[in-house]
Amino acid sequence: MFETGRLIQGWIRRSRTEVLILLGGMALALWSLGPPLNLPYLFDDPVVLESAQEASWSEIWTSFRWPVGYYRPLALSLWKAAIQVSGEHAVRMLRGLALALHLMNALLVGALYLRIAGAEQKWGGALAALLFLTFPFSVQAISYPNAIIHPLVAFLILAATGFSSLPGPAAAVIGFLLAFSAPFAAEHGVMAGWLILLFVSLSRGSPAASGSWTPYRVAIYGALPFVFFALWLSLSGSTRAIGGYSLPDVMWNGLYLLQGLLSPFIRAVPASWSGSAWKMALAEAGMLASLAIVFWLQKRFPLWLTSVGWYGLAVLPVAISRPFVYVMDGPRLMYLAAAGAAWLWAGVISHLARRRRWGRWAALILAGGILLAHGEFLLELRMQLETGGRLAEETLRQVQEIPSGKTLVFVNYPSWLAASNERYPLGHEGVPLIPDYLGLASFLRANLGRSWTVVELSFPDIMQSWRFRFGTLGTWPGWQRMAEIVQQADYVYIVDYSSGVHPQLMLSGMKAPCSSQLAAFGEGELILCDASIEGSAGEIRVYTTWTAAARIPADWTIFLHLYDPDGRLLAQEDGYLVGRTLPPQRMEPGVSIREIRRLPLSAVRSPGMHRIAIGVYRRETGERLEVHSSLPHPDRALLLGTLWIRK
Repeated sequence: MFETGRLIQGWIRRSRTEVLILLGGMALALWSLGPPLNLPYLFDDPVVLESAQEASWSEIWTSFRWPVGYYRPLALSLWKAAIQVSGEHAVRMLRGLALALHLMNALLVGALYLRIAGAEQKWGGALAALLFLTFPFSVQAISYPNAIIHPLVAFLILAATGFSSLPGPAAAVIGFLLAFSAPFAAEHGVMAGWLILLFVSLSRGSPAASGSWTPYRVAIYGALPFVFFALWLSLSGSTRAIGGYSLPDVMWNGLYLLQGLLSPFIRAVPASWSGSAWKMALAEAGMLASLAIVFWLQKRFPLWLTSVGWYGLAVLPVAISRPFVYVMDGPRLMYLAAAGAAWLWAGVISHLARRRRWGRWAALILAGGILLAHGEFLLELRMQLETGGRLAEETLRQVQEIPSGKTLVFVNYPSWLAASNERYPLGHEGVPLIPDYLGLASFLRANLGRSWTVVELSFPDIMQSWRFRFGTLGTWPGWQRMAEIVQQADYVYIVDYSSGVHPQLMLSGMKAPCSSQLAAFGEGELILCDASIEGSAGEIRVYTTWTAAARIPADWTIFLHLYDPDGRLLAQEDGYLVGRTLPPQRMEPGVSIREIRRLPLSAVRSPGMHRIAIGVYRRETGERLEVHSSLPHPDRALLLGTLWIRK
């Protein structure tokens, strides 16, 4: 550690301008990357949290306690320690640690570039650090605490590589200990030994590394993957961590993962090629071969070998052991490999900059273009994370006041968000929020520490287009089943996307007794029990409780109107009960439910006393039903009340 500190200090003294630019770029990149630290547990966080809470320290290190059969005791120990130290604030600590690791990894990538390309390549080192920091596929790895394994493994391996390339027994011991620790953080850490061997063998020309490697040391590092593979096989359930192998999957995995190495140019590949393996393979092989020729002609082929070899070895475990359907949703899997991509493109740009004036301009344009493209991609993901996080926080705020054990229904709740257009030909882009296989019940339990019965529904009839693409939790159960679910629920929430910026979680219905009768409609089958009106920012909320005295004979629907002082209709909300999820015709007699309707105030033209009326009509004909009430009901519209509205 002392030697590495001296190396970094010396680089800073010799390269102050580069360091200042690097720090400024890092600050900007971290801002574009980092979602707010106070985002709740999302994605797979709940299952990892549960494992860390339930497992003892000994179980963490002696069994596959990480969810879905992985052996990651070092990462799970970090979780358990954070929980014990910070309690409910552990999520912030873990996110902060992931960002800190990401920053340290970027500095290590920059420092290691100098080992490959030469100590005089100061600008190249700074650029490699920035390229790693803004690597477009890394957002998942640093945004969710469950993915902290990726920056953790990368830190251990990059630091081990740095120490292993230094002379002296102390550096050798520290390097070995770091490399030996990597597989305990995540299974792809088994590649630590081979990655270090690759790096050191291709940078042996540096005075620091010469003479420090013996055949015995090479054999130890080369054997590390086999040692840990044997360890995993000795633990119960280890086969679950290495299943899923198939040749078609390996092919598509390789094509998808290579996008990270070639990301500056792969975005130019036509989207129509995404379904053609041979077209994608031809494009990627052509790019790699072209870069190899350039590096060969410039007598810098070891840099190409180191960069491409590092990338290939880093993604090899997942490429040969996971189905493509898993890999294509996991850009975080490229995090460790991103060091190789950063070295490759830093080498290309640094070589251009050594040319005459045109080369410097070309290098500036290429570097700026790559960083701008990466930055634009990262900013888009940041907006998606902030938008999804804001909805998640609002969900927690509304639910935390509800007693445990109640039944909550959520309609059209987003499971993931993505941009309207894919940037890269293969894989799925965007950010996961709450996976279908976990659901909102796990999300609520992880963040609030209490449990509710949660039902998720997808309701296409009220789905709205929005600035982002999104998938919803749950499925469409059909009208009858949805009506049954809504009537049995204690609270019904609907996500509204009409604002165009942030989706709104709307409480649309809840259980409530029918203690009185304000009006009856039709032949008395549908009863309005009570009503109240509330004015709030930008809208009027009308609370009404309904029950069915008998089976509703036809398809009826409800209307709510807002009239100005002159009797002109300004706003209305028509539709079935509870956000259009409950047709009165499907109500069970005797069941009562309160719904909330909202009328926008944007149509109000002048201040004055405005009237609010409600009624029922036949959906097929639009004919209003007879009203039986002591309240005024001109034109079969029951007057609920008046409200003074200021423009």
